[in-house]
Amino acid sequence: MIHHNMAGRRVGAAVTAAVLSMALVTGTVSADTLSTQTAAEQSAESEDAALVTSPSAESGAEKAEESSSDTAAAEEETAAAEENSTAETESAVSEASADSTAAAESQEDSTLVKAAETQDMYRLYNPNSGEHFYTADANERDHLKSVGWKYESVAWRAPKTSETPVYRLYNPNAGDHHYTTNRSECDMLTKAGWKLEGIAFYSDDAKGVAIYRLYNPNCTGAGAHHYTASANERDNLVKVGWKYEGVCWYGAVSDNVTPTPTGEATPTPTGSVTVTPTPSATPIPTVKGTTVYNGVDYSAVYDFNYYVNHYADIRNAYLNNPNGAIQHFVDYGMKEQRRAIATFDEKSYRYEYRDLRAAYRRDFKKYYLHYMQYGKKEGRVATGVTTMQNAVTTFGNRDFSAIYDYQYYVDHNPDVLAAFGDDDYAAIEHFACHGLKEGRIAKASYDQNTYNSLRTAVSKYNFPKADAVLNQIGWDLRAAFNWSVGMTYYGHTADMPSTPNNGYQWFADYGFTHHKGNCYCMAGTFYEMAELINQRYNLGYTFRQVYGHVNNRNGTKAPHSWVEVTYNGATYVCDPNMVNEWPGTNGYMNTYGGSNMWSITREGYMN
Repeated sequence: MIHHNMAGRRVGAAVTAAVLSMALVTGTVSADTLSTQTAAEQSAESEDAALVTSPSAESGAEKAEESSSDTAAAEEETAAAEENSTAETESAVSEASADSTAAAESQEDSTLVKAAETQDMYRLYNPNSGEHFYTADANERDHLKSVGWKYESVAWRAPKTSETPVYRLYNPNAGDHHYTTNRSECDMLTKAGWKLEGIAFYSDDAKGVAIYRLYNPNCTGAGAHHYTASANERDNLVKVGWKYEGVCWYGAVSDNVTPTPTGEATPTPTGSVTVTPTPSATPIPTVKGTTVYNGVDYSAVYDFNYYVNHYADIRNAYLNNPNGAIQHFVDYGMKEQRRAIATFDEKSYRYEYRDLRAAYRRDFKKYYLHYMQYGKKEGRVATGVTTMQNAVTTFGNRDFSAIYDYQYYVDHNPDVLAAFGDDDYAAIEHFACHGLKEGRIAKASYDQNTYNSLRTAVSKYNFPKADAVLNQIGWDLRAAFNWSVGMTYYGHTADMPSTPNNGYQWFADYGFTHHKGNCYCMAGTFYEMAELINQRYNLGYTFRQVYGHVNNRNGTKAPHSWVEVTYNGATYVCDPNMVNEWPGTNGYMNTYGGSNMWSITREGYMN
């Protein structure tokens, strides 16, 4: 509203909408769909906070990154010795190659990167997931070797600093790492759920040694991208189906050596699982291992001999420690989608049952727990399913099945496959919120008029600024309301209208851009965020931004705006500006005429 001069009393407790809060907490899954979680399942989940982390068994590069942080001081002490050794190696390489010597002599001193300013980039390979990993940290390298990764050599040398950082991201769903100098690519991936891990190393601004980037279109898990300084390796991969994506960054010019890795990247067959068990060449003898941990029996999803036989890092760490193996499985293995018994495959179980996907999405551990508690007794299929069954086609109260097919969409959009993996709920959300507006095709045959009609319908809710804020604060209605309440009041200047004529989107854009504004801005920002939340969680609410006036105590009226929420025939009022002006009051989900409300009168709805 336009700032009011009215002495108001503090209001009491607001009328709440419990059903709204519950919908946001529990999602949209009906209680009839799933078996009720028992105390045993809850106990299993609570172990995450109680278990002691086992450094020797921690798999993946996240644990290694923590290790590198703890040992940074030791690495600094050995850096000088490593650099001297590197300088001697460079001299030998230079003397052995007449062409290299001539090229080096023709370089101006100003273009060379001194050996003291460069560092080795180590390359490792995970035989379980198919991922190649690159790090300048010798401690990270050594830790990964200790848990089963194969060290393949120095991949190239990188400057210790430059104007072009290379960022490292981690996909917690696929267990994959990605490297890029492109901040826009970073932003896109973090929006899709990747974790930005910071600057991994630097590109050479003198553009000395080209590092090539390739993409495997058949890979559905880790290892979809590969980076190499070897033109020969690049060409071999292209011949077997990889896509060459160009030069991604550069190694240091003074260290222009192309290492020959001990192993090269290979295509991953279509449909491969996220973590592929790698059987031991010589299976270990059968050992009796416990299936009970903290009083919970995991025998439906876990067998010690299967677990240690199929994962090299587990075998190396727990061959003689059955108790440690089951602790690792409970603490990490289920979250990492590791298969630990022949009769249960988490991916197959998830693919088969849409009701479970709706409830658990990519919380992989819960699929194991559900099968333990209910699925096995119910006779649910737990192996053998390799394609998504009954993929969801609805989003935001709309059915897109006439123009959308999950398998077609991920097969024909590699970026969607890479970002969202095998999550059919994330895929339909991407299509409804982005793909349709971008004109992407999601079905082999469809009616163009239907496509155009749905495209027009969803374009009404194209709120990128609201989406960006929700990704920061969380997709929660009350959090969105509080964000709008927290704006700085701004309504006494020529550039801030006091009428609704500009429309809700103008006021919302102003509020999102500046985090300040009048009552129209506060209501507009909340309205757009509420609409996106309503669509994502299929809540079934109706949100509308209202314009009208508020009655001041001196008998005057002032322009005002708020948001109406309608659900099951009841109407509620969300008024962020009231809370902004009266801190401590509750303007969330009140009712018209209530004792805790301003005296407001609706005149119409914002366009």
